[in-house]
Amino acid sequence: LERGNAKAHSLFEGVLATFSASWASLFLSSQPITLAFHKSEFKLVISICGLYMLYCFGQSFGTLHSKNEFSVRHMRLTASHFRGAQSANGSWVSPPSLSSLDSRSHISSAGVQSLGLVYDGCTLEIEQQQFDQDSSHYVTFGREVSANGFSFRTLAQADTQYLDALAFTVSVCDTISNSSLTSPLDCPSWRVVGS
Repeated sequence: LERGNAKAHSLFEGVLATFSASWASLFLSSQPITLAFHKSEFKLVISICGLYMLYCFGQSFGTLHSKNEFSVRHMRLTASHFRGAQSANGSWVSPPSLSSLDSRSHISSAGVQSLGLVYDGCTLEIEQQQFDQDSSHYVTFGREVSANGFSFRTLAQADTQYLDALAFTVSVCDTISNSSLTSPLDCPSWRVVGS
């Protein structure tokens, strides 16, 4: 190496050490995070990351919110598993068959007293007709309604706790092609909106 190149190299290392000394001392201090917030480069990186996270949150919130909304005129709740009853010896007994429930007119075969719609956490008060058939509870609304949730009440009678639904699906009639249907029993395609 020539003498001039060695001196230039040494000078370059000294300048580089001077520029990086502030960052090196920052990382070797007892409060590196606090001191890093005083650096403009660090503030810029944190600001860019924060803006990116806000953008991602906004995108996901819009997607989740729009996917939950549905239009409905006919809706059903179908119970697939019931609580059952506990016998005197402590074992669990299945609920009576649906055919024996149908003969007891005051008991819903789906274990549901009422089924309603919710929009952004508020119950929608809409004219509706409700009835049961087999293990499903059907609701027909007076007009097509937009909602993003549902609510239901189990039966209030004292001897019906065994009919509380443990597994169920809530479906709406596909209104794109079936908006003119008057009975939910005529609906050819159902779309699940909750379970």
